[in-house]
Amino acid sequence: MKKNYSIQLWLMAAFIVLILLTTAHPYFNSDVASDRLGIAHEVHNVIGSVVHIQSIDKGYQGSGVIVSDTGLIMTAHHVVDGCKAFVVTLNNGKEFTCSRAIIDTENDIAFLRIDRGDECLSVAEFGNVSNRRVGDGIFLVGSPYGKDHFNSVTFGIISSLSRSVDHPSVQVFGWQHLMQVDAASNPGNSGGPLFDLNCKLVGILVGGPSGAEGISYCVRLDRMETLIEEVERMFIMDRFRLQGVEDGPNPKETWETDEEKSEGGTYSPW
Repeated sequence: MKKNYSIQLWLMAAFIVLILLTTAHPYFNSDVASDRLGIAHEVHNVIGSVVHIQSIDKGYQGSGVIVSDTGLIMTAHHVVDGCKAFVVTLNNGKEFTCSRAIIDTENDIAFLRIDRGDECLSVAEFGNVSNRRVGDGIFLVGSPYGKDHFNSVTFGIISSLSRSVDHPSVQVFGWQHLMQVDAASNPGNSGGPLFDLNCKLVGILVGGPSGAEGISYCVRLDRMETLIEEVERMFIMDRFRLQGVEDGPNPKETWETDEEKSEGGTYSPW
């Protein structure tokens, strides 16, 4: 009788241990497992800083990221080039208009600045690109094919830390200091942020080879953080209004012609 009672105790103890394991271990707990296998926490921390950009006069669309609580937004040069006015939509749906932009003449980078009023902005934090390695996890946030896909997220890894593209179709934008990632991107993603898994901003998406899958190019932001204060001053001081938004042909309007004339494939800003 005592022997049977001992066996029952052991079986009960084993059953309790099994229950504890299945509820606590991440591979048995669906909520914990999904968090371990996904990036929901990281996305939640940064998505508030990502915006949609649409030019009022040209109708072009792109993405951007807030980099200062004063309303400074970083995007791609080709998203704003040739345009005179913009509507910026925050992640919460609120819209702001602006008519000034500053472009980087060496990289496919540009800045807009909205008058935020009393709006509390979510600001992205810059990361250290030099610490990143090929194979590190990253994710992109942006609006592929426009506002209908506002702030979509794609996940991948860094495929290369050093890419330069001298193709005529993108030469004007200065694609010389790029990271290559395999996260999916499409037209409309341009100007959107590339984050590492520490929720730090490490790149700005600019495009990729036409027709290719799993190849997205992002401008590295190695030293861009040090220039933010200078860019802020340029917006404040009218005599430094450098934006190249004067009337004239926009390179985007010649992409199709470039593709027809060029050989060996093309590269397209998104």
